[in-house]
Amino acid sequence: GEKGSRVKMDGILSGFVSIKRALEMTPLEQVAMLMKLLQHSTFSPNLASCYSELEQKYKSQLPLKKMASRREFVRYRLGVMSRFGENSATTGEGNWDALTDELVSLDKGLLRGIEEYERKHRTVFLFEGREYGEVMRRE
Repeated sequence: GEKGSRVKMDGILSGFVSIKRALEMTPLEQVAMLMKLLQHSTFSPNLASCYSELEQKYKSQLPLKKMASRREFVRYRLGVMSRFGENSATTGEGNWDALTDELVSLDKGLLRGIEEYERKHRTVFLFEGREYGEVMRRE
């Protein structure tokens, strides 16, 4: 029954992890293998629910990742301006005060968004492989 299916699925997943490690599979190879497994699995309400949760989780990351990316750029620009002078960069990316104001705004919105994301999804928000809330708190 359902318990036997769960035990079989756990065995398959355990085998997948072992193969992945032993062969040092690339992420693309891992995805291809998982896609093959999914193609041969039967639909279930649990599968649909799991997919829906994952979809919402990843969709909610997009605006946070855009803000984090912009924040990193603004921090970079401010660093260049402080090192070489405000007029050294002629890319039209605004002056020191405007960028500083934008950074403050990004920090507030991003920290609030990260806290909401982490509470809702019960996981840390990663940006470029780092726990970004912690990165921001340390800076």
